[in-house]
Amino acid sequence: MAELDPVRELAPAPTHHGPRRGGYQASKRELLVRFQRVQGQVGGLQRMVEEERYCPEVLVQIRSVTAALEQIGYLLLREHLGHCVSEGIQRGEGDQYLDEVMEVIRGYGRH
Repeated sequence: MAELDPVRELAPAPTHHGPRRGGYQASKRELLVRFQRVQGQVGGLQRMVEEERYCPEVLVQIRSVTAALEQIGYLLLREHLGHCVSEGIQRGEGDQYLDEVMEVIRGYGRH
């Protein structure tokens, strides 16, 4: 007998009208600035490899980029919880939104 995944099997998709949009509009500018910074860091990494820089120096910079992306992820998660999930709870759809966000959080643990 196949084991049921309670998140996938019991939680219907949240009811919404039209395509979903992020609830991070208030922080959109900050997020875009952070993404631009990460793009610059990645460009720097490419140059470091082209210049055949010492591997540990490149690895330190890779960790820096990874940390910056993780911070962006945390900001997005906070915005999602504060807006989308909160509003879903107010509409009586909290379980669906919480199940969705828990699935995303589980994904972070798999990388």
